[in-house]
Amino acid sequence: MNNAIASGLREKLGKIGKDPYFRKALVVVTFLLISTLLFTKIFTSDYGIHLSTGRYIVENMEIPHKEFLTYPMQGQPMGYEEMGFQVILYVVYKHLGSYGVSLFVWLLASLSFFFLYKALRARDVRPYIIFLTMLLFVFPFRVRLQPRPESIIYLFCSFLIYGLSLFYYKGNRKILYSFPFLFLLWANIHPSTLMGLGIIGAYGTQSLVIVAREKFQKEAMKRFLYIPLLVFGLCVAGSMISKHGVGSITTPLSMMANPTVMQNTSELVSVKGSSFYQPYKLLLGLTIFVSAMGGLAFRLKLHDVVTGVYGMRLPLQVARGMAFMSLLAIPLFASAADGALKKLEDLIR
Repeated sequence: MNNAIASGLREKLGKIGKDPYFRKALVVVTFLLISTLLFTKIFTSDYGIHLSTGRYIVENMEIPHKEFLTYPMQGQPMGYEEMGFQVILYVVYKHLGSYGVSLFVWLLASLSFFFLYKALRARDVRPYIIFLTMLLFVFPFRVRLQPRPESIIYLFCSFLIYGLSLFYYKGNRKILYSFPFLFLLWANIHPSTLMGLGIIGAYGTQSLVIVAREKFQKEAMKRFLYIPLLVFGLCVAGSMISKHGVGSITTPLSMMANPTVMQNTSELVSVKGSSFYQPYKLLLGLTIFVSAMGGLAFRLKLHDVVTGVYGMRLPLQVARGMAFMSLLAIPLFASAADGALKKLEDLIR
């Protein structure tokens, strides 16, 4: 009697587990649970400055050219590189208050993880691998999860990874044509489009792989080399059609090349001098190990290696790079882990 009940229960649970609607619901619930870890308290010291600048621009309908908030620097020329973000932040704050700002930052972070999830699913990485990887990297991602311009840049970076994954692994070319408009918006929110151009360039290595595999056939050259190069050029042009011009691309380089700025800005110091260094080393070691397993299984992609290596190296230059490290390392870690496990399953069968 008991055996019959147990057998019937197993059969019923097996049917539920195979039900596509149940699986989709499980994915949604799991993602939402992970997204709750992306709620953070507002503690950035720049919050008031961003709000005040955004309010000035909205109420006066003009962009200030001189410092008007910080007393020792009042009247001095100021670039206001983050004006686009500051306007968005003030509008959110004006209508929803600080709680609304917290929800806004959570939404941006959740969408960033959502696009990473969709990018990896486009490459047939299994959901549980993606979610476990996200759990591993969600905590360093929270380090810079504040109402700052980076919160929108995270979303832009993950959307680029998603769009490039659709293009190279699902043949969706149309999404590439949205990139130049994204860079135009990005350049007017924060002068850091170099990061996006780097992501496109890294994934461009897949173009070289495909073209070589197709023996440089004309159609392959057009689809996977000429069109991506054209889109890349339009993204550069979109970056430069902004208040900052070439500075929208070169600002991060000029900051990192200035020893005075790097030494006098606490958030620009290396992670080596912070309490995050030990967790960083553990993540680095684990990522190297999993990547090696993926490499032995011949399941690594060059673009994942390029973005992952840069992402893991970035915190050594600036501590704020911990969050970008998560975004750039998740595809490498998840795809390598999934590839290694699939290879192991094939060997066991």
